[in-house]
Amino acid sequence: TASGYTLATFPQHEYDHYIAAGNAGERLAGFLSWARSQRLTTLTGGSSPARTHRPELAEEQRWATARRLLIDDTLPASTRIIGLLAVTYGIAVTRIVSLTLDRIVDSGDEVTITLGNDPLILPDPIADIARAHLAAAGSPFANTRWLFPGRRPGEHLTARVAAASLGRAGVETRAAQTSALLDIARHTPRSVMADLLGISIRHASQLANPTGRDWIDYPALDPTE
Repeated sequence: TASGYTLATFPQHEYDHYIAAGNAGERLAGFLSWARSQRLTTLTGGSSPARTHRPELAEEQRWATARRLLIDDTLPASTRIIGLLAVTYGIAVTRIVSLTLDRIVDSGDEVTITLGNDPLILPDPIADIARAHLAAAGSPFANTRWLFPGRRPGEHLTARVAAASLGRAGVETRAAQTSALLDIARHTPRSVMADLLGISIRHASQLANPTGRDWIDYPALDPTE
Protein backbone atom coordinates (compact mmCIF):
# COMPACT_ATOMS: atom_id res chain seq x y z
CA THR A 1 0.00 0.00 0.00
CA ALA A 2 2.82 2.41 0.87
CA SER A 3 4.32 1.77 -2.57
CA GLY A 4 1.06 2.59 -4.33
CA TYR A 5 0.31 -0.99 -5.43
CA THR A 6 -2.46 -3.47 -4.80
CA LEU A 7 -2.02 -7.22 -4.59
CA ALA A 8 -3.15 -7.48 -8.21
CA THR A 9 -0.75 -4.81 -9.52
CA PHE A 10 2.33 -5.49 -7.40
CA PRO A 11 5.11 -6.20 -9.96
CA GLN A 12 7.19 -9.38 -9.87
CA HIS A 13 10.51 -7.48 -9.94
CA GLU A 14 9.55 -5.51 -6.81
CA TYR A 15 8.72 -8.72 -4.99
CA ASP A 16 12.01 -10.30 -6.13
CA HIS A 17 13.84 -7.24 -4.79
CA TYR A 18 12.03 -7.59 -1.45
CA ILE A 19 13.08 -11.25 -1.17
CA ALA A 20 16.65 -10.55 -2.34
CA ALA A 21 16.96 -7.99 0.46
CA GLY A 22 16.86 -10.88 2.93
CA ASN A 23 13.20 -10.82 3.94
CA ALA A 24 11.64 -14.11 5.02
CA GLY A 25 9.79 -14.97 1.84
CA GLU A 26 9.01 -18.49 3.04
CA ARG A 27 6.34 -16.94 5.27
CA LEU A 28 4.58 -15.66 2.15
CA ALA A 29 4.73 -18.87 0.10
CA GLY A 30 1.45 -20.30 1.38
CA PHE A 31 -0.35 -16.98 1.06
CA LEU A 32 0.87 -16.44 -2.50
CA SER A 33 -0.20 -19.96 -3.45
CA TRP A 34 -3.69 -19.26 -2.12
CA ALA A 35 -3.82 -15.80 -3.73
CA ARG A 36 -2.91 -17.26 -7.13
CA SER A 37 -5.57 -19.94 -6.76
CA GLN A 38 -8.09 -17.15 -6.13
CA ARG A 39 -6.73 -15.20 -9.14
CA LEU A 40 -5.84 -12.28 -6.89
CA THR A 41 -2.21 -12.11 -8.03
CA THR A 42 0.25 -13.59 -10.51
CA LEU A 43 3.25 -13.23 -8.18
CA THR A 44 5.43 -16.32 -7.91
CA GLY A 45 8.15 -17.39 -5.53
CA GLY A 46 8.21 -17.40 -1.79
CA SER A 47 11.63 -18.13 -0.40
CA SER A 48 14.79 -16.14 0.07
CA PRO A 49 17.69 -17.11 -2.19
CA ALA A 50 19.64 -20.05 -0.87
CA ARG A 51 22.97 -19.16 0.69
CA THR A 52 24.54 -22.40 -0.47
CA HIS A 53 26.41 -22.96 -3.71
CA ARG A 54 24.08 -23.14 -6.69
CA PRO A 55 24.63 -26.08 -9.05
CA GLU A 56 25.83 -25.22 -12.50
CA LEU A 57 25.85 -27.06 -15.80
CA ALA A 58 28.85 -27.08 -18.13
CA GLU A 59 28.27 -24.81 -21.12
CA GLU A 60 28.58 -27.64 -23.64
CA GLN A 61 25.95 -29.63 -21.74
CA ARG A 62 23.60 -26.65 -21.54
CA TRP A 63 23.83 -25.93 -25.26
CA ALA A 64 23.49 -29.63 -26.08
CA THR A 65 20.24 -29.57 -24.10
CA ALA A 66 19.10 -26.44 -25.95
CA ARG A 67 19.91 -28.03 -29.33
CA ARG A 68 17.89 -31.10 -28.44
CA LEU A 69 14.88 -28.99 -27.47
CA LEU A 70 15.21 -27.09 -30.75
CA ILE A 71 15.27 -30.15 -33.02
CA ASP A 72 13.25 -32.81 -31.19
CA ASP A 73 9.80 -32.32 -32.67
CA THR A 74 8.52 -35.45 -30.92
CA LEU A 75 8.25 -33.34 -27.75
CA PRO A 76 5.20 -31.11 -27.22
CA ALA A 77 5.79 -27.50 -28.24
CA SER A 78 4.87 -26.39 -24.71
CA THR A 79 7.57 -28.61 -23.17
CA ARG A 80 10.14 -27.38 -25.67
CA ILE A 81 9.45 -23.67 -25.17
CA ILE A 82 9.40 -23.99 -21.35
CA GLY A 83 12.71 -25.84 -21.48
CA LEU A 84 14.27 -23.35 -23.88
CA LEU A 85 13.28 -20.32 -21.79
CA ALA A 86 14.81 -22.02 -18.75
CA VAL A 87 17.99 -23.26 -20.43
CA THR A 88 18.64 -20.21 -22.63
CA TYR A 89 17.57 -17.32 -20.40
CA GLY A 90 17.71 -18.85 -16.92
CA ILE A 91 14.02 -18.24 -16.21
CA ALA A 92 12.64 -20.35 -13.36
CA VAL A 93 9.99 -22.86 -14.41
CA THR A 94 7.71 -21.48 -11.68
CA ARG A 95 7.74 -18.11 -13.47
CA ILE A 96 7.44 -19.51 -16.97
CA VAL A 97 4.27 -21.49 -16.29
CA SER A 98 2.58 -18.42 -14.77
CA LEU A 99 3.08 -16.22 -17.84
CA THR A 100 -0.10 -14.87 -19.40
CA LEU A 101 -0.87 -14.95 -23.12
CA ASP A 102 -0.43 -11.19 -23.47
CA ARG A 103 3.23 -11.57 -22.52
CA ILE A 104 4.09 -13.04 -25.91
CA VAL A 105 3.42 -11.24 -29.20
CA ASP A 106 3.84 -12.49 -32.75
CA SER A 107 4.07 -9.52 -35.12
CA GLY A 108 4.69 -11.74 -38.13
CA ASP A 109 8.28 -10.60 -38.52
CA GLU A 110 9.33 -11.52 -34.99
CA VAL A 111 8.11 -12.98 -31.73
CA THR A 112 8.70 -11.09 -28.50
CA ILE A 113 8.20 -12.17 -24.93
CA THR A 114 8.00 -9.77 -22.00
CA LEU A 115 9.53 -11.18 -18.83
CA GLY A 116 10.35 -7.86 -17.21
CA ASN A 117 9.91 -4.24 -18.32
CA ASP A 118 11.16 -4.59 -21.88
CA PRO A 119 10.17 -7.15 -24.55
CA LEU A 120 12.79 -9.72 -25.51
CA ILE A 121 13.06 -10.76 -29.17
CA LEU A 122 13.18 -14.55 -29.46
CA PRO A 123 15.70 -16.00 -31.94
CA ASP A 124 14.02 -17.48 -35.02
CA PRO A 125 14.34 -21.18 -34.04
CA ILE A 126 12.77 -20.50 -30.63
CA ALA A 127 10.21 -18.15 -32.19
CA ASP A 128 9.06 -20.93 -34.53
CA ILE A 129 8.43 -23.25 -31.59
CA ALA A 130 6.62 -20.45 -29.76
CA ARG A 131 4.39 -19.98 -32.84
CA ALA A 132 3.60 -23.70 -32.84
CA HIS A 133 2.62 -23.48 -29.19
CA LEU A 134 0.52 -20.35 -29.77
CA ALA A 135 -1.32 -22.08 -32.59
CA ALA A 136 -2.29 -24.86 -30.20
CA ALA A 137 -3.05 -22.45 -27.33
CA GLY A 138 -5.27 -20.41 -29.64
CA SER A 139 -7.63 -23.30 -30.36
CA PRO A 140 -11.32 -22.99 -29.38
CA PHE A 141 -10.64 -25.43 -26.55
CA ALA A 142 -8.10 -23.13 -24.86
CA ASN A 143 -10.31 -20.38 -23.49
CA THR A 144 -7.74 -19.14 -21.02
CA ARG A 145 -5.54 -16.17 -20.21
CA TRP A 146 -2.54 -18.38 -19.45
CA LEU A 147 0.27 -19.04 -21.92
CA PHE A 148 0.55 -22.54 -20.47
CA PRO A 149 -2.94 -23.67 -19.43
CA GLY A 150 -3.26 -26.25 -16.69
CA ARG A 151 -5.46 -29.30 -16.52
CA ARG A 152 -8.03 -27.49 -14.41
CA PRO A 153 -10.10 -24.79 -16.12
CA GLY A 154 -8.87 -21.29 -15.31
CA GLU A 155 -5.53 -22.40 -13.86
CA HIS A 156 -2.06 -22.39 -15.38
CA LEU A 157 0.16 -25.41 -15.71
CA THR A 158 1.91 -26.23 -12.45
CA ALA A 159 5.69 -26.14 -12.19
CA ARG A 160 5.62 -29.74 -10.92
CA VAL A 161 3.87 -31.01 -14.06
CA ALA A 162 6.15 -28.94 -16.32
CA ALA A 163 9.28 -30.19 -14.56
CA ALA A 164 8.04 -33.77 -14.78
CA SER A 165 7.46 -33.41 -18.53
CA LEU A 166 10.97 -32.00 -18.97
CA GLY A 167 12.39 -34.74 -16.75
CA ARG A 168 10.83 -37.45 -18.89
CA ALA A 169 12.57 -35.82 -21.85
CA GLY A 170 15.88 -35.95 -19.99
CA VAL A 171 16.02 -32.19 -19.40
CA GLU A 172 17.16 -31.01 -15.95
CA THR A 173 16.63 -27.28 -15.79
CA ARG A 174 17.89 -26.15 -12.37
CA ALA A 175 21.60 -26.30 -13.05
CA ALA A 176 21.07 -25.03 -16.59
CA GLN A 177 19.17 -21.98 -15.27
CA THR A 178 22.07 -20.99 -13.03
CA SER A 179 24.57 -21.41 -15.85
CA ALA A 180 22.40 -19.35 -18.20
CA LEU A 181 22.05 -16.47 -15.74
CA LEU A 182 25.79 -16.42 -15.00
CA ASP A 183 26.55 -16.46 -18.73
CA ILE A 184 24.16 -13.56 -19.38
CA ALA A 185 25.62 -11.65 -16.42
CA ARG A 186 29.08 -11.89 -18.00
CA HIS A 187 27.95 -10.04 -21.10
CA THR A 188 25.08 -7.81 -20.06
CA PRO A 189 24.82 -4.70 -17.86
CA ARG A 190 22.88 -5.52 -14.71
CA SER A 191 20.20 -2.90 -15.39
CA VAL A 192 19.56 -4.30 -18.88
CA MET A 193 19.54 -7.83 -17.51
CA ALA A 194 17.01 -6.86 -14.84
CA ASP A 195 14.73 -5.12 -17.36
CA LEU A 196 14.77 -7.98 -19.87
CA LEU A 197 14.53 -10.95 -17.49
CA GLY A 198 12.30 -9.38 -14.84
CA ILE A 199 14.72 -9.80 -11.95
CA SER A 200 15.82 -7.22 -9.42
CA ILE A 201 18.97 -5.13 -9.82
CA ARG A 202 20.23 -6.68 -6.59
CA HIS A 203 19.80 -10.19 -7.97
CA ALA A 204 21.49 -9.21 -11.24
CA SER A 205 24.38 -7.73 -9.24
CA GLN A 206 24.73 -10.89 -7.16
CA LEU A 207 24.98 -12.89 -10.36
CA ALA A 208 27.43 -10.46 -11.97
CA ASN A 209 29.88 -10.21 -9.08
CA PRO A 210 31.17 -13.83 -9.17
CA THR A 211 31.92 -13.46 -12.87
CA GLY A 212 34.52 -10.78 -12.30
CA ARG A 213 32.71 -8.41 -14.65
CA ASP A 214 31.74 -5.09 -13.07
CA TRP A 215 29.18 -3.02 -15.02
CA ILE A 216 28.72 -0.38 -12.34
CA ASP A 217 30.29 2.31 -14.52
CA TYR A 218 28.33 1.29 -17.63
CA PRO A 219 26.86 4.51 -19.09
CA ALA A 220 23.11 5.00 -19.21
CA LEU A 221 21.65 4.76 -22.70
CA ASP A 222 19.56 7.84 -23.32
CA PRO A 223 17.50 7.48 -26.53
CA THR A 224 17.11 11.27 -26.67
CA GLU A 225 20.84 11.88 -27.05
